[in-house]
Amino acid sequence: MPDSLERVCLSGDYQAFVRQQLDNPYALYDRLRKLDPIHWCKPMRCWLLTRYSDVFALLNDSRLSTNRGGLYLDLLTPENRLLAGPLVNHINTWMLTMDEPRRTRCRRLVSLAFTPRMITGLRPMIERVVGELIDHLSKQGPVDFMREFAEKLPAYVISDMLGIPREDRDHFQEWAVALTRFSAAAGPELNNFVVPASTGLQKLIELFDPLISERRLKPQDDLISSLLLVEENGEQLSQEELFAMCIFLFIAGQDTTMALLGSSVWLLSQDAEQFAELRAQPAGLVEMAVEEFIRCESPVPRGVRRAKKTFQIDGRQIEQDQTVILLIGAANHDPARFPEPHRLDIKRTPNQHVGFGRGPHFCIGAPLARLEAQIALLEIARRVSTLRPLTDHPQWTTNMGLRSLAELPLEIDVA
Repeated sequence: MPDSLERVCLSGDYQAFVRQQLDNPYALYDRLRKLDPIHWCKPMRCWLLTRYSDVFALLNDSRLSTNRGGLYLDLLTPENRLLAGPLVNHINTWMLTMDEPRRTRCRRLVSLAFTPRMITGLRPMIERVVGELIDHLSKQGPVDFMREFAEKLPAYVISDMLGIPREDRDHFQEWAVALTRFSAAAGPELNNFVVPASTGLQKLIELFDPLISERRLKPQDDLISSLLLVEENGEQLSQEELFAMCIFLFIAGQDTTMALLGSSVWLLSQDAEQFAELRAQPAGLVEMAVEEFIRCESPVPRGVRRAKKTFQIDGRQIEQDQTVILLIGAANHDPARFPEPHRLDIKRTPNQHVGFGRGPHFCIGAPLARLEAQIALLEIARRVSTLRPLTDHPQWTTNMGLRSLAELPLEIDVA
């Protein structure tokens, strides 16, 4: 390991810290948990929490805010602060970054459209798309699973849900990635993403604007129409909230599921015994398997919070306005909660991971992500006999807010 863990953990070497997290974060997390589980990180100027018990508790702690406006402004250069103003204001209208009571109001209204019945109704479409994608894989030689399957499935599903025309999907995805990189950054690299993210936001608004206007005049059977129609006690989503919700759902509906699909197949390709077990009992094991994949490689590896007031946790004082990063990936590998945490066990029970958060910040799209992953992995287990990785060290994305493979070259034997 080129950088000693102590130096990475305890020094101000930001680039070494980033490299270690992107390559293999779990050795770093284990060392931090042992040395200093509530750790003031000099490189990132924030608190890092690695124990399951602390992360579990603080995910639902009202002393912490999810609003990131102050965090972004602290990290931006003076010239970028003005440029990023509209961008920061927009991100603070996402449910992910809202505080109470606005968050509860928006979540309640969105839940009236984003219902379990609606998600269940997507099953036939998801099954059809999964079948088509696996058919496509069967006609290829070596494939990049990320590009040919993991990226395509959630993009097709969320685009159909929102009524996005097929010809616009590639553009939407490019701009969504730019916005995601900015929203997930928590270090000096934030300044590199201001211009592309601002452009991406403007382009996404320009594309959603006519879609929303069309649905106002002529509602269709899609999520935008449902969001326009929801009402409770005379309240509806404002125009600003509607734009924010469409953009957020489009981004969140792709990234986490894409990451989950890629890491799931990578983990199976590394463990022939576990893949054989899943293939032997696909219907009986797929739900437990998906939960274990979420635990092992949490697509959202951290939750970013800001202290509303000064408070103490286990003898450490968190000052008002300091940033607190809840390392979900570390919590899900805590041996105090999960025996042999670095071992894949698709039959693991209990498995109360925090991969989708908890409490009022539990991911509203978790049921859809689970459904897509379950259907995809069920069909892969039924139809794919062999997963042969073409690299021992796949490349992970440089987005520290998303634990996702950038590419996954495989040879696949499809029945």
